[in-house]
Amino acid sequence: MTSAVSVNGEVTLLGGLNGAPVSDFRVEFFANDACDDSGNGEGQDFLGSIDLTTDASGNGAISASFNVPLSGTSFVTATATNLSTLDTSEFSACLSATILVEDRANDEDDDGDGAVDCSDPDCISNAACVSAPAAPSALSGSGCTLAAKAEDGGP
Repeated sequence: MTSAVSVNGEVTLLGGLNGAPVSDFRVEFFANDACDDSGNGEGQDFLGSIDLTTDASGNGAISASFNVPLSGTSFVTATATNLSTLDTSEFSACLSATILVEDRANDEDDDGDGAVDCSDPDCISNAACVSAPAAPSALSGSGCTLAAKAEDGGP
């Protein structure tokens, strides 16, 4: 594993596999709260799997995305199973995931989805952005502002 990035509830994983030449593998990915003392991971939370075929040198590129949110301190690990022999690797070394979230008060697109602060649908349920029966309005220079809906007696 070389990269694990979580944005808006989707985790994207990159890496490489070196195994038997021209062989089919299933790579399974897991999130963990902590790494094992060995530096390798465990299989706490299953994220998903991909199938890949190695080239004549036994190398395969890993690129996978899953709609699974990561939170807090998450470490990602993987195993690889040769689909012909059913031999499975140890867990890979732990990789700390980068978790991008929208900061609701800095007038920037922190998570890279094209929406800023309270205009970002990922923030819509945050208490700093909404309170019943109010709904988010245009951003102010200091972040989010609120305005009541007209049918609720607001502007």
